[in-house]
Amino acid sequence: MLNNAKIFLYNKRTWVYFLQYVLLSLVLLTAVLLVDTSDTIDHRYLPEVFFTSAESAQSVLSSLSSALLSIATFTFTTIISVLTFYSSSFTPRVVENFASKKITMKVLGAFIGGFIYSIIALNFTKTYNSETPVIAGNIGVLYGLLCVLYLTIFFQETIKSLQVTNLITEISDITSKVIDEDLKDRDREYNVKDLENSQYISVLSNKSGYLEAINYTEAGDIFKNFSGLVYLSHKRGEFIVESEELARIYTKKDSELINDKVIKEIYDIFHIQENKISITDYRYGLDKLTEITITALSSDVRDPSTATHCIRKLSLLMSKLSKVDSNHYVKNIGDKGLIYYFTQSFEQDFYDTFVHIYNHAGETSEIMNTLYDAFIILVTSASDKNKAFLAEVVQDMHENIIDKFNLTCDRENFEKKYQRFSAIASR
Repeated sequence: MLNNAKIFLYNKRTWVYFLQYVLLSLVLLTAVLLVDTSDTIDHRYLPEVFFTSAESAQSVLSSLSSALLSIATFTFTTIISVLTFYSSSFTPRVVENFASKKITMKVLGAFIGGFIYSIIALNFTKTYNSETPVIAGNIGVLYGLLCVLYLTIFFQETIKSLQVTNLITEISDITSKVIDEDLKDRDREYNVKDLENSQYISVLSNKSGYLEAINYTEAGDIFKNFSGLVYLSHKRGEFIVESEELARIYTKKDSELINDKVIKEIYDIFHIQENKISITDYRYGLDKLTEITITALSSDVRDPSTATHCIRKLSLLMSKLSKVDSNHYVKNIGDKGLIYYFTQSFEQDFYDTFVHIYNHAGETSEIMNTLYDAFIILVTSASDKNKAFLAEVVQDMHENIIDKFNLTCDRENFEKKYQRFSAIASR
């Protein structure tokens, strides 16, 4: 799992990308001013092509500062337009997918950094004799060419991002990696027995937000000599209200070790924040794809091709989850301690994705056909337990679908696909 420092950097990644190039421009400015103002650096060791008169450099830097600021404003307007398009055409959840792209903030950082470089270098060159050879002007030209290159890459990336299939693929790829990591961490055998009658110490949440990550390293430091079980009362990714029970600590021998100081330290184990994180919570990615599908099916958009593509991607992601029955995690903390928490079951994930899509599909035969194909993909890879669940819920859906459609060809096609599904489910 990610620690708090990495999550902080992830949440502030737009600032990190932006300030990275602003700082680089300041480093470049420092080096240029050092060369132009220092008497100890021999200019003979630098190529003559870098040098120009201070008067010429002033003219270049003045024009460059105006151009860079204007293009930075234009770039920012473009970013806002794309974000508005994302929010209205897909779902507000996917706005971050464009805003957090490296090139989006890097191009702004490059232009703002270039503006800062030009303004400060211009002020310094005004203090020189008009014929004094300086490198500030020509270095500024090279910096400007670099900005043009970044602007070109930005436009190409923007055009690519506006294509919905690329957005869906990006979300799917990120979610697939998170699912793989999540399944790797799940415990397939250990399960907490009935704890109803056991004594425990209740830990109340000190803030409201989503439980997005658990810091096992911090937990190991706090519970070095602990013998017992830390049981999370909420699923990872759920919203927790301040003063609501966050966890229970079950211990017989070491209850005296759990004092107010330790309780305060325990808060550092759980990362709670206002927004969800796609790199720790696979359900956030599933939610994005589900919402894109539902938006595409809405009367305002009516884009069945996008909905079909999303359903296919969802079926591939959900097929990974269908292979596993377990939805709990057990981690060692300290020498004898355990931390136990759980996530949503496959049944709940199925309801939050395919059942919601089914309820919005209406009487669109193309979408129904794709849903049948998705169910076949799921049941093909599902465990016995999940096969039984799918057989029951899909049968219910099938009976309702058949009643909705009057065309014989539609009904026959759905029946064929359902029979294929049933044959695989009964194996």
